[in-house]
Amino acid sequence: LLRAGHPTSETPRLPKRAPEFAPRLPRRDEVLFVDFPMVQVEVLALRHVRAGFDPHLWMLGEWFNQYYGLGLSSVVFQELRESRALAYSTYAYAQAPQRADEPHVLQAFLGTQPDKLPGALAALRGLLDEAGLGEAAAEQVRLGVLERMRSERDLRQSRYWLWRQGRDRGIEGNPRAWLYRRLSAATPAELRGFFAELAGGPTSTLVIGDRERVSLETLGRFGRVREVGVGEVMGA
Repeated sequence: LLRAGHPTSETPRLPKRAPEFAPRLPRRDEVLFVDFPMVQVEVLALRHVRAGFDPHLWMLGEWFNQYYGLGLSSVVFQELRESRALAYSTYAYAQAPQRADEPHVLQAFLGTQPDKLPGALAALRGLLDEAGLGEAAAEQVRLGVLERMRSERDLRQSRYWLWRQGRDRGIEGNPRAWLYRRLSAATPAELRGFFAELAGGPTSTLVIGDRERVSLETLGRFGRVREVGVGEVMGA
C-alpha cells in the first residue's frame, strides 16, 4: 500500500549531511546590541563553561538550576524581581549539551525597563560572578529534586528517547537513573565548586531594545559594544 501510494526510485538517495555550526567562544566580554522598536529591553547573557559533555557538570547543573536560577523561588528571581524590582522576568540556566562533543553553557535572561537596565545588568552579572550559597536551602532543593524523580515514571514510549539521549552524551543505560544516583551522593562543596567554574568567564551579552531608549555608552561597561542589524541576526 505504501509503495502504491508513494512510489520511490530503485536507488534511494541518502539524506544530505546536516550542517555543522561550531560554537563561537568569546575571548573577552562583549555586548551585541540590536535596535528594535519596543518599550522594554531584553538581555541574554551567554558564558562558555567547558568543552565537551561532562556528566558530573550535568548533575550539578540540574541542582544549580532548581536552586539558583530557575523558577519563582530561585535566588536570581527573588533577588532581581522580588527584592529589588529590577526585572519583570529573569532566570539563569546551566545548559548541558545534548551531544558528547558540544559545550556546557551558562545562559541568563532578564527583561526590564530601559531606565532600569544599568542596575539590572550589573546585578545580574554580580549574581553570576559572586554566587552566594545557602547550604540549608540548597540541600532542601536537592532533596526535593530527588523526591520528584522518585515519583516520576518513565513511560514506555519514552524509553527509547532516554536511551538515545544517554548514548549521544556517552552515558550507558538510563540517564535519569544515573542522574538520580549521582545527585543522591552530591554535596554542597561540589555545588560550591560548580559556582566557581561558572563565575568570571568571558560573557557575550545580547541586548535588544529601542536605540532611542538604550545608552550604548552604558552597555560599554559590560564589554565591547557592537551594533548588529536585524538582517544579520536573521541571516539575511
